[in-house]
Amino acid sequence: MDGRKSMRVYFTYSVPDAADWAKRRDVQKAFPVVATDMSGTFEPHVIVSLIDGRWRVVNR
Repeated sequence: MDGRKSMRVYFTYSVPDAADWAKRRDVQKAFPVVATDMSGTFEPHVIVSLIDGRWRVVNR
């Protein structure tokens, strides 16, 4: 990747104890990401690069 130190970082998350408002269908319809996040366990990843001495996300 363009000569910089880079790595792929994996992480896992779930939302086991969501607030009651986040469980409402009208909220989930208005904010689909809430419904998606509450539907299971996720293992997304990002690409980070060392830029100016700090690790920064360069790709989501």
